Amino acid sequence: MLGSLLENRLHESIQGRVATGILILQDIVMIPMVVLLPALGISAFSPEIWTLLGAKLGAVGVIVSLVFLFIRFGAHRLLRFVTRTQSRELFLITILTFALGMAWVTNLIGLSFALGAFLAGIMIGATDYRYEALSQIAPLRFCFNTLFFVSIGMIVNVDFLAAHLPIVVLLVTLIPTLKMTLTSCILFVLKIPLRMALVVGMTLGQVGEFSFLIASMGLRNGAIDPFTYQLIVAASAVTMLLTPLFVRWAAPIAEGICKLPGLSLLARVFQMKSLPEEFRSYSDHVIICGFGPLGEAFAKMLQQHRIRTIVLELNPDTIRRVQKGGGAVYFGDGTSEEILYKSAIERAKMLAITSPDFLNNAAIIRQAKRLNPAITIITRAKNRSDVEPLYEAGAQIVISEELEGGIEMGRYALKELGVPPEEAEAFVKKIRDFGSADFF
Repeated sequence: MLGSLLENRLHESIQGRVATGILILQDIVMIPMVVLLPALGISAFSPEIWTLLGAKLGAVGVIVSLVFLFIRFGAHRLLRFVTRTQSRELFLITILTFALGMAWVTNLIGLSFALGAFLAGIMIGATDYRYEALSQIAPLRFCFNTLFFVSIGMIVNVDFLAAHLPIVVLLVTLIPTLKMTLTSCILFVLKIPLRMALVVGMTLGQVGEFSFLIASMGLRNGAIDPFTYQLIVAASAVTMLLTPLFVRWAAPIAEGICKLPGLSLLARVFQMKSLPEEFRSYSDHVIICGFGPLGEAFAKMLQQHRIRTIVLELNPDTIRRVQKGGGAVYFGDGTSEEILYKSAIERAKMLAITSPDFLNNAAIIRQAKRLNPAITIITRAKNRSDVEPLYEAGAQIVISEELEGGIEMGRYALKELGVPPEEAEAFVKKIRDFGSADFF
């Protein structure tokens, strides 16, 4: 799933970060599932179940305690000692020893290999050398990913799939639908905007990779029968194949769902509870969607010239900070018609979108133009390829990060290479007057 987010350049978007956080939580929940699964194959009335549970929980408690002690006192020191040798081979061998050694230890005490490898990753991730470790094992990761999907293809029983196709199709339909519904409802109750909640829900619609491990352990321990195991494998494999489609079509589908009369009304009623009326008197102001470092710098430039701003933000900490400073801020983003209405979009002079999420930005632009066709929209494009679609969505000014960075580097380089400063500045001014996103 993370690979699909990276391919679609959504890993840095707000919904991408929310989805990644939920995925990490799912992986952590896998630990107690692996521990408790063997007990499911034993009768609930048997004394053996309590002995087994006690032994497993005790083993997990011991191994996790040792891992955190090692993180606190040993991992960083050991890797620092290894890096001082300046041997890339020794560093890679050490990382592999961490992973294989922990996997061997957890298997030795009756837990799974996967749990040990997961704990080893936590140990390495807690050090300052995690990025170097990740870059070193990247080729191995791609190889193991390939082997993983090859192994999935090998365990799928094609004859079983053909014989029970209606049941598999039903599961492949129900699982993503139920996951999307539950995830979206929970996020919506937590005051995540409806569109974003739906996008995250659809993004997480597939069955996770650890399902194969859980199913295999369940079959081995008698917790599930072979028929159920084959159903889980078949449904999981198909939903994983559909993951790129879930990620790619999540935003447009969510946008269409949000336009349904019932859901649109529900979103308005839910969001109106926390929206005051104090800024309804604003006019000729600027609405800023996103208040990260870029948005904050943009807002300060406007405030220096006494231009009123209303900030739309999803980070609660940022919202509290802006409120303490006396700023006008709402929880939400510009895809919500109600929030734009409360921000006096019909009287606003400009809408500035400072977040790097292309799909979300395009949805905000279309929503704002529908409510105020005359408003000027300036937006940020992380990639050069996003510029034209944002213009087509209705933006008047699109700032390309890639081109702006190149212009600044070029300006300094020209000066250092002997080009007269006034000539370099005139050239840069010509680019900016034309529009940096369209000049080249």
